Amino acid sequence: MLGENYPQPQHYLLHISDTHFVGPDGKLYNEVDCDANLTALFDAFAKSNTRPEAILLTGDLADNGDPDAYRRIRRIVEDAAARYDAQVIWVMGNHDERIAFRTNLLDEPASTEPALRT
Repeated sequence: MLGENYPQPQHYLLHISDTHFVGPDGKLYNEVDCDANLTALFDAFAKSNTRPEAILLTGDLADNGDPDAYRRIRRIVEDAAARYDAQVIWVMGNHDERIAFRTNLLDEPASTEPALRT
């Protein structure tokens, strides 16, 4: 809790890491519902009445690079970002697959080259 000895923050980021989304069934290790967990996180965060300027998602976003996993995480995150008028920043991890990441999250052409959008 910030007290009178500390200034109030002027900028807020929401940082989420290692979501490990999987293919169409959405169940990591056949039991962890990644979609429901991420949705619940955003619902709980909304109760804080904090408005982040950006939502930072760092890898591993997908567990095995499945294109459907990237499409589902994108839908959930962009819906939440719209609530806050927040920018979304995607960062790959070692489980992420570059072509699926670029085409399904960034709407970039299929390529293994690094992508940077500002």
